[in-house]
Amino acid sequence: LFPYTTLFRSLNLLLVFALAGIVGTDGLGGFRAVQAVFAPISLLSQAVAFPGLPLLSRLVSISRARARRAALRLSAAAVGLVFAYLAIVALLPRNVLGLVFGHAFDRYGSLILPTAVIQVMIGWALGLGLLVKAEGRGRPLVFSHLVGSTANVVLALTLAATIGLTAAVWGMAIAVAAEMMLITVIALRPASDVTELTVDLA
Repeated sequence: LFPYTTLFRSLNLLLVFALAGIVGTDGLGGFRAVQAVFAPISLLSQAVAFPGLPLLSRLVSISRARARRAALRLSAAAVGLVFAYLAIVALLPRNVLGLVFGHAFDRYGSLILPTAVIQVMIGWALGLGLLVKAEGRGRPLVFSHLVGSTANVVLALTLAATIGLTAAVWGMAIAVAAEMMLITVIALRPASDVTELTVDLA
């Protein structure tokens, strides 16, 4: 699956450079600033995955039903942690971006809501994605990532060019929603039922 990992990274780099070209480096910096404050999932994912993947791998060998229930609990826990973090951040002053990065960043407050939505959706699919990994179903997972990454680039760049940065981040949220829905379907249905949802990536 190494070639697909390289592809996903290339798509992400393409998005970063192309977005900077459309909204400018200031706009991209504003988005990164919002992510720094309102995007905890990169840290939380490791906290969930480190114990979660070995647990699910062990449960899969015992009972898929038990593994699925555990994956759902992990997803619920991840969503709960995201909400708890966002609730704490919400108690900070409304101009928190300006306080942390300078008042020039106050104008990027419109990016907070779509960024938070993205975090919640990624949190939901976290445990379910770990279940798919534990079952060794790499190709369906790659397929979902390919759909999400492609939609992310197309929607974000199209909306950035036609409407603006805030719309671009909402486009990213839509792309993440599509990927998370695919992961949910793949995880909750038996492997034989999802083959028609994926393509032969060999």
